[in-house]
Amino acid sequence: MSDQSAAQQAPEKVVAPKPGKSADDLARETAEAEAAKGSQTADTEIAGERQARRPLGRREAKLHYPPRAGFVRRWINDWPGRVENAKAGGWKHVEEHGKPVTRNVGVAESGGPLHAYLMEIPRQFYDEDQADKTQGLNEIDAQIYGGTFNAEPDDKRYGEVRARVQRGQG
Repeated sequence: MSDQSAAQQAPEKVVAPKPGKSADDLARETAEAEAAKGSQTADTEIAGERQARRPLGRREAKLHYPPRAGFVRRWINDWPGRVENAKAGGWKHVEEHGKPVTRNVGVAESGGPLHAYLMEIPRQFYDEDQADKTQGLNEIDAQIYGGTFNAEPDDKRYGEVRARVQRGQG
């Protein structure tokens, strides 16, 4: 190293001992200050890791995924024809990094993994589908309560029932 470059470097600070303190006291205080500074840095790093990490064995929902405003999301198992039916009904894959979001949810009939795909549909379409489904169920309920569910002409399965109910002494 040349004399010029040595002169350009900043000189190291030399701290003179304070009156009444020895060089050993000063060295100990400096070491304690450095250790405290290192401890604060480690504490900050640990705090950052605590927020980002998930402890092993913690109970959490395996299929949790954040909702999307204006859409309804459902996990659709990859049983034969199920995903295709969902797509025909207007459901679309939720994608993450350009690929459909999927989870392993069990064992398929073939013995391999059973996957579920996260799919979504606009809330308006979902509400329309639910209203249509409810209307059909209400019609069946009315038939059940009216005694005409799956009734065929002249089946007389219920017949005419009359009952006389008497209270008290007869």
